[in-house]
Amino acid sequence: MVQVQMKGDLFNHIEVEGQDVWFAGTFMYHGQFYHKENIVNLFQKEDFTPEIIQSWNGEFALIWQKGTQTVAIVDRKRSIPLFYKQDATGDWMLTNHLSLQNQKHKLNSTAIYEWILTGYVANEKTLLTDTFQIEAGQYLRFYDQQLTKHTYFQYLHQVDPQMDEESGVEKLTEVFHRVFERIYQRLSGQTVMLPLSGGKDSRILALLLKEFDVKPIISFTYGKPQNAEALKSKEIADRLGFPWEFYAYSKSDWLKWYHSDSWNAYKDYAFNYTSIPHLQDWPAIYQMVQKHEEPLLFIPGHTGDFVSGGHIPVNLTIEQNYQVDDVVEQIMKKHHRLWEPSQKGVLDEVAEEIRRSLIQVPINDREQASSAYEYWGMKERQGKFILNSLRTYEFFGKEWAVPLWDHEIMDFFLSVPVELRFHKYLYDLTLHRMYPDYFEQPQKVIYQHVPKWKQGTVHKVLRKGYATKLIFEQYLKDPMDWFGITGSYTEYLKKTHFKYQGISFKLPFNINSMILRDLAVNDLHLSKI
Repeated sequence: MVQVQMKGDLFNHIEVEGQDVWFAGTFMYHGQFYHKENIVNLFQKEDFTPEIIQSWNGEFALIWQKGTQTVAIVDRKRSIPLFYKQDATGDWMLTNHLSLQNQKHKLNSTAIYEWILTGYVANEKTLLTDTFQIEAGQYLRFYDQQLTKHTYFQYLHQVDPQMDEESGVEKLTEVFHRVFERIYQRLSGQTVMLPLSGGKDSRILALLLKEFDVKPIISFTYGKPQNAEALKSKEIADRLGFPWEFYAYSKSDWLKWYHSDSWNAYKDYAFNYTSIPHLQDWPAIYQMVQKHEEPLLFIPGHTGDFVSGGHIPVNLTIEQNYQVDDVVEQIMKKHHRLWEPSQKGVLDEVAEEIRRSLIQVPINDREQASSAYEYWGMKERQGKFILNSLRTYEFFGKEWAVPLWDHEIMDFFLSVPVELRFHKYLYDLTLHRMYPDYFEQPQKVIYQHVPKWKQGTVHKVLRKGYATKLIFEQYLKDPMDWFGITGSYTEYLKKTHFKYQGISFKLPFNINSMILRDLAVNDLHLSKI
């Protein structure tokens, strides 16, 4: 038997033709958009099989029950999470929420190490030993009490060896236009809210929304008044003729927001024993929804810089033979740095989990090594950390769309050779060709070996020295002013270390390190274990 326990109103439960369906999200299928208000139409006219989701282009999660069979699905990216567990009688439970109020479960120490280092839990685990998550591109099928897992999508590249700069730019331009034709079709009276930073991802969204004459649209940004990102945002908004709103942050406001009942409720909603809650734009959205009573659709720029190759390390772009540990090393160097553990065994245990997730992934040449690196990054950091920021909009009852994760964009970049993905070269070149007044022409980066000194002990010592210096400065200099969540500078310094199972964790990397520490110490009470 499978019990379904859903919290809140994100999912719609319908009963149709002897089927129970729980659905959240929006997708296009055979030229029509489906969402929770009209999903019943699809199940009335078409027999459901898990295989049809290959043709659903969008963000969604679904639980389907008929007779003794249950199927639970998340989309390619895990943009809307689902969790499952089995009780002592063998019955299964599916849910969309794991509350912080439930403190009776045992914790998984390996998962805790991963979470402390990255802010999220890898593979199918959660922090709870008896509870698991459905991974990106996966569905579960239950017959009675038997569970089988199926992977219907993996973010692995099959490159087109014939692609060059010109053909790539032409194809990507066409893809962008088709994606935004779909965005235009999706809109149904909402005001589009565009988080407009100084970066390229939000800028290309703004330009395409302008080209397709999407209205009404309001751009916004936040942070310290007159910070560089905000000034650039205002400049772009003015050039495009978009209304622009600014939400000011200060240390005193951060302290108030972070210790409010609303933040605590949001923390419980977004945490799910899997990912730290997203902080950056939470106060802006909190203020925005009080100001705007009309229906809002948020369109953030997640995550053009990743899908286009901007995260690929130079070490994995050189023509040579690679081993799995080459990829593991680069993954940990990029992602596992929120806190520095005092014992190497912590890093070894986490590295083994990464190897486990890559065991079926081919890693030989630079195409495969860079693809394996991005495969892990998409499945783990993008799916569980970056896209978890969408919980902010949901918490306030608002809709969202992530057009830079459209299937057509994903599929296009999965065909692009690493030579054109490295440093986002093809992406940036396409943006320049489309809108030369808004994007500079990129320079192609030539492959080169990493200097020996950057791989040695001296460089590691210098990096640690820089990290230590940053700890003392970031409270005062950060453009978001968000280290105010800790209170005074003295209180901040007191929170730059903690312990779990006798292991010290120090050198916090950024604001996410501080959020994680608060959860670890005050909510999970890890320092007492």
